[in-house]
Amino acid sequence: QLAHVVDAAALHVSQTEFVEDLLRRFRSSLGAGDAAFLETLRAWVRVLFSAFSDLDEAGGEDHSVRRAVVNTLVAISSVKPEALLDHIRPMCQFLRLDPVSATELDRWVALRVLGIVAPVVPFYAAARADRRLCNSYETVLLQLIARQGATLVRGAVKCLCLVVQHWTHHVDHVVKLLVDAVGPTQGILEALNRQDPSHIQRLSGEKCRYLCRA
Repeated sequence: QLAHVVDAAALHVSQTEFVEDLLRRFRSSLGAGDAAFLETLRAWVRVLFSAFSDLDEAGGEDHSVRRAVVNTLVAISSVKPEALLDHIRPMCQFLRLDPVSATELDRWVALRVLGIVAPVVPFYAAARADRRLCNSYETVLLQLIARQGATLVRGAVKCLCLVVQHWTHHVDHVVKLLVDAVGPTQGILEALNRQDPSHIQRLSGEKCRYLCRA
């Protein structure tokens, strides 16, 4: 029901703004501390993510239900990313797309999952980062950028930049993508020499702009 309410609200206001206001009102009415509020929100997320996983397995369900659930998770992630920490591992599976057999629905789900994961990355790094999972995300995102169409590139590059900046620090992987896309510009070469993650987001925009023009 929460997902349908959030989805319907999109006709009048952004879902992120609606969820932010909803959570603020709920927290005020709850009258509890931060820990209790976050635990309640995590319970909501568990229900939503369970519904999301069930819909993915069913495949033939009404897309409006899937859209409502996924977009609600995206909005919650934007407002309170800590609530999604427990789901960072299973979400990786939705980004493993086969370049030949992936459907438009698969790509739509992957695009939304990128929107869920990106805000969570810095919090996961501070909480309990699993090195193997971090490397898996980096590999999957590199494959998305290399093998999928331009629809996924912007979200995948943004997510990869955050993963490199907060998790793996493999700046050379992003620099290689930029060199392949736009050539060895002075800014890219300087970033490679400095191995400075702080330049990643700025440089990723260069690749996105190039691919959007292509």
